[in-house]
Order: sequence, then structure tokens, then C-alpha cells
Amino acid sequence: MGQLKDLKYDGEGCVRVHIAKMLDIGNRLRSLDVNVDEAMMVYFAINSLPSIFKLLNSTYIAQKEMWTMNDLIGICVQ
Repeated sequence: MGQLKDLKYDGEGCVRVHIAKMLDIGNRLRSLDVNVDEAMMVYFAINSLPSIFKLLNSTYIAQKEMWTMNDLIGICVQ
């Protein structure tokens, strides 16, 4: 869980790959019967992004609907 919480995107490489690493960690946690739901994964992923993505964070907070990880990947890639 610490790995998931502490993982940060450093601006190198693709955001999609970074989020895929986070999904992999989440899947490994689920295989250990640790409850990591979609909303928690999106929260960790958004908070792992640098300040250049702060508008994305604000937009997510302002939304009434929850995003999936696939939604987040699509938005970040755009």
C-alpha cells in the first residue's frame, strides 16, 4: 500500500505507463485480499501527478461523478 501511495510521476515517459504501474500495484494488492476500490485508485493516481496536472485535480474534485481508471487514462493522454 505504501508503494501505491508513494509512487509519483516524474514527467519522464508516458502518463499511461505510470498509471498502468499503479494499476498493477492495485491488482497485486487485491490478490492479497486488500480492498483497493476504483475510487481509491483514481485518487492515488491523480495525487501522484505533478503540479502541471493541478487543473485536472481541481476538475476531478468539482465533478459529481466518479471517474474510472480508464477515464483518467483517457483524460491524461489527451
